[in-house]
This record gives sequence, C-alpha cells and structure tokens, in this order.
Amino acid sequence: MLRQTRRKPEPYKTAPPGCSIGAVFETAAICGVPLFEPDARSLAAQLARHSEKLALLPKSVRTSNTVKAMSKFAFVFPGQGTHYVGMGMDLADHYAEAAAVFEQANEVMGMDILQLCRSGPESELVKTENAQPTIHTTTIALLKVVESHGFCAHVTAGFSLGEYAALVYAGVLQFEDSVKLVQRRGMFMQNAVPQGVGKMCWISGLDRPAVEQIVTQASDLGLIEFSNFNCPRQIIVAGYATAVERAAELANLRGASATTFLNVSGPFHTSLLLGAGQQRDLKVRCLSVENVETLEAFLREMDHAV
Repeated sequence: MLRQTRRKPEPYKTAPPGCSIGAVFETAAICGVPLFEPDARSLAAQLARHSEKLALLPKSVRTSNTVKAMSKFAFVFPGQGTHYVGMGMDLADHYAEAAAVFEQANEVMGMDILQLCRSGPESELVKTENAQPTIHTTTIALLKVVESHGFCAHVTAGFSLGEYAALVYAGVLQFEDSVKLVQRRGMFMQNAVPQGVGKMCWISGLDRPAVEQIVTQASDLGLIEFSNFNCPRQIIVAGYATAVERAAELANLRGASATTFLNVSGPFHTSLLLGAGQQRDLKVRCLSVENVETLEAFLREMDHAV
C-alpha cells in the first residue's frame, strides 16, 4: 500500500534504506511533491540488481509471462507540483550529460534555467511559466544521466506536463522545441487564470460519490470540478480558490484521511483552462515532429487537460 502523509517530506538524495526506488517514486506521486532527487548512479544500481536477480531465476520461471513483464521498465515522468528550489543541482554539478541539458535550455530559452532551479526563489519557481520549463529540463537531465548508464524504457508516459518529456523520450519532439513549448504552455495557463485565483486539492480517503457531493456543495462559491482520479480513494479537485477551500473543509468534516493543496499556481485540468489549451495547440502544430500520429493522439488526450 502506498504511504500517505500530511506533511511535505524532506528530500532524499537516494532511496531510504529498505525501500525500492519504485516505491519512493510512487509515494512521491501520491504526495504530489518530490521525496528525493534521484541520484542517477543509485537508480542505475537498483535497476542492475533487479536485472541480475531475474537472470538468476530458473529458465522455466524466467520465461514465464509474469517474469517477462518484470524484466521491462517504464519511465513515467512527473508533472507540476514536483518543483523545489535546488532541484537538478546534484545532477548538473556531477554529470556532464545533465549539465549539457541545462546549458541547452539556457541557450534556447534566453534565460538562466539552471540558476532559477538552483536559487529560486520559490515565489518565482512556483509560477507555472517557470515551473514547467524548469521541471521539464530537470526531467530530461535526469533521463540523459540514466541513459548514460545503459538503461532504457520499453514504455513511457507522464503526468500532464510529464507527457511532454515522454514525447521527447519517444522521439516525437526535440528537447529544444519542447522546452520552449512548455514555457508557452505555462504562460497561456497563467494568463487564463491569474496566480492566486485558482487552487487544486487532493482528497484522500473518500470515494467518488462522497467527493461528488462535496463538489456540488462547494460549487455555490464558484466553479469547482474533478481534476484527477489518481485511484479510487484519492481524487483531486480544482477550480476557484474559495470553492476549493470550502471543498477541503467539507472533506475533512466527512472524515477524509488527508486534504492537501497542491503546490501549483492554478486550477489545472479544469474547464477554466480550455482557452489555454487552444492556444497551445496552435503552437504545437507549428513544430517539426517525427511522428504526427502520436502527436495527434496526444492532443486529443489533452483537449481537456491542457
């Protein structure tokens, strides 16, 4: 079972003792914040040990469908809310591959992405027009380091913003195009709903019907909608700040195990952002892409997600 917590954990440089890299990633996703900045060497070692253990299994077991599935890896890239001041610094300071990605981003963007990651401040980093390119650049930097250790994924996906990193990894978009695109995406989203007007909140421990009732009640204070269904008893709602704050109060009264406001600057994945999605589509269609069918499928999927 994935651990849930009400407080923001301290970042780890490597996985905690006795805890797999995968479990830490899953916990980070459910908390909406990074628990640690993965050290690529530690991650590579974890993957290598996993492969070695599989190789030692008897052939009859090793060739079973279950074990075949265990021998494949997926890279799932993070979305907004995972930023923090100092992210990516260990990578850039110790790995040439990561430093090169930050340098490329700086050149393409005409701004110091590395310095923004290193020093913030948080008030600037949280703005979606800054959070998106910094998270995206840090993600690709980590990816390049992991790749340099000889590991690749059979499948890739992403959480919202992370889908752009997945498109880069899949060879659909070039990094230099994607980093400019996610900054534009952030600008469109910020302009659609100014910072502080909207909020997002995850509600844990209540089922969908209960949260539906809460959303209906809170909507008296303004637009509020379902944003994400992470799992049956963890749901994210988003909309105007007053309505989302009321929803959190109602959820706590109903016995929610946790209600946490996401560290983002807007009500993402709601109808308030549809205009931003249309602006983004115009920019995407001007890019040079390697696989038009994949990109078209991505745009259809993201119509209501931005």
